[in-house]
Amino acid sequence: MIMNEHIRYLWEIRLYILINMIVFLSSVLIGYYHAGYDPAVERMVVESFQNRVESILGILPADSVLYPLMISVMIFLNNSFVSLISIFSSILPPFFLSPPFFLSINGYVVGVVIHSTPSPFFALITILPHGVLEVPMVIFAVSMGTKIGVEVVKFIFRRESEVRRNIYLSMRTFVFLLLPLLLIAALIEVFVSSTLAYTLGV
Repeated sequence: MIMNEHIRYLWEIRLYILINMIVFLSSVLIGYYHAGYDPAVERMVVESFQNRVESILGILPADSVLYPLMISVMIFLNNSFVSLISIFSSILPPFFLSPPFFLSINGYVVGVVIHSTPSPFFALITILPHGVLEVPMVIFAVSMGTKIGVEVVKFIFRRESEVRRNIYLSMRTFVFLLLPLLLIAALIEVFVSSTLAYTLGV
């Protein structure tokens, strides 16, 4: 079964997944508390985040009945691209350090954005529906990239390495597991999370 192959591979790299979970959660906490300590940082990060979102939404026809679906597609494409970059950034120096570093930046931004919301409860309610799928998929992608980076370093130092195998398994897992779940997460973000945010008054 294809799915069993992906689950086995994720279990194989479970140490990298655990490490990157810690990196992500730590960076979220750092971002959250840094925003509380320095309001100027919060304003700068939130404004940058909002400008990025507006620039993406600005290319879509807002009067179209397909507007929500197109937003979902844009979110899906963005998250898919980010995940793919996370996997292959490890091929170039500094190899296995690149994906976790990228993840820490994103976690920091998430922490700052959470601090900018009316309350942690609000952030939880509006992020959890899609985040329960989106965040693990990104962490899986980063972890696969970390594993590939480690194998590349082994290859450089002429140690036993499985670069090709890990690239192959990572791409199959990306296509058959991560992409479908990222698509579902994007749809949930637009049709569920956004509705909750609107209902709660934002």
